[in-house]
Amino acid sequence: MNVPISYRGVWQRTLLETGECQDVRSRVYWLQTGLWHADIRIPADRPDFTGVMSHADCSAEQLSWLAGQQGFVGITVVQDNQCEWQRAIDFQPPLGNRDIGRMHFAHPDKLLEYGIEDTYSEIWERITGGGNKRCYALQLLDHGELAEPVIFLIVYGNHFIYSRNRPAGLQQPFSSSGQLQQYPYDVLVRALDFEISFGQIQAESGSGQIMLSTLPWREGQTAFDRDPMLAAFEGGICPGPGPGKTWRVLSDNQ
Repeated sequence: MNVPISYRGVWQRTLLETGECQDVRSRVYWLQTGLWHADIRIPADRPDFTGVMSHADCSAEQLSWLAGQQGFVGITVVQDNQCEWQRAIDFQPPLGNRDIGRMHFAHPDKLLEYGIEDTYSEIWERITGGGNKRCYALQLLDHGELAEPVIFLIVYGNHFIYSRNRPAGLQQPFSSSGQLQQYPYDVLVRALDFEISFGQIQAESGSGQIMLSTLPWREGQTAFDRDPMLAAFEGGICPGPGPGKTWRVLSDNQ
């Protein structure tokens, strides 16, 4: 069942309150299509990553900070005033509780969320909404099979979230509060190699310019050269970013 139109669009979180903290400084964005969602959560007080081009260039402090980021992609299920985000890929390890909230629209572009299985409240304010014609979710294929690692592209209006999972078969072995030093360096680096990039599609070129990313050195770079859905497609498949690569259309303008 598709998500109600009232939820669709690009949302920015302006407040998080839990029993332990109040957060108005983290940069958090949620893109919601008719079925699929993508989410990126970058904590405040990010260290300086000037000159860093990969995880191999990071200090222990920088790696520790990267481990505290959040983000995910999946399917959204709305029933009455409850909204559940069922995650297909997730930067953080699963905690056992569902991601489900009780929702209240203060007005059409301001959404209040209250945790059902966790104690929290959030305020979301819509950046872009309405019946936007550019609204779709794609998953990358490699020679007709699901690409590994898993890659999604979620687009609403002129905003996108591009998400690439960590290497296949590898789960993040720590929580954001874990003791990172107990893990071998190569395991730590591979576990942190999870890209969630938020950006805008350029009007003239159709390329996706990255504004915010779980890989800070990706900011300012291009996630894709051309809006994939501008090309003709058939059978739910459109051209991908290289030889043998295509995009499977998960949802389109719904």
